[in-house]
Amino acid sequence: MSLFFAVIMMGVAFITVGILLNIINGLLMRDYSDALFGARGLVGLMIYAGLIFLFVRYIKTGVYPVTSELIGFIIVPLCIFSMRNILGFFFLGNKHPFPHGVLEYVVETLIEIIEMLSGFFGNTISFIRAGAFALSHAGLSIAIYTLARIINPDITTMAALMVLIVGNIFIILLEGLICGIQSMRLEYYEFFGKFFKGDGSAFTPFSLRK
Repeated sequence: MSLFFAVIMMGVAFITVGILLNIINGLLMRDYSDALFGARGLVGLMIYAGLIFLFVRYIKTGVYPVTSELIGFIIVPLCIFSMRNILGFFFLGNKHPFPHGVLEYVVETLIEIIEMLSGFFGNTISFIRAGAFALSHAGLSIAIYTLARIINPDITTMAALMVLIVGNIFIILLEGLICGIQSMRLEYYEFFGKFFKGDGSAFTPFSLRK
């Protein structure tokens, strides 16, 4: 339990840093509406932090959140998120709050709330795979060690040593490949997805002139 809790908290830290970077990007680019009221902005961070706080407290103490906590940590930020266009219109000088009509705005907001909450949940749970890899490493190591001891209980013969050495090399190569791929996925999707936007300068790869 402590292993999976630790990797989930690591994921929470990654996601929080990603949201903070998005807030900084929004402020630097003067996109105050997204930085303050967006799903990956200050309001989104408040919702995520509130959910994590209530979850961690329940796991540690078994205390269910009371109505006032749900209102303060979840409902109020969700209401602010739902009114982001209106708040942007009055306080940030944005254009018409309902460019495509009120009904479409309401439907779009409901979909975005569901997407935001499910995204927070899915992105956080994705980090459990890091704990699963640690368990698989332990299982494979035990299997190799057991095979070596079957050949020789003291692992003093050349055959037992070869099984131990080759087996560990295999584990390192296999898990290095798998963990490398999965860590890149976690970085790109769960982390970069919080702040990366593909509307900047075009990437020019390094090359040698002929």
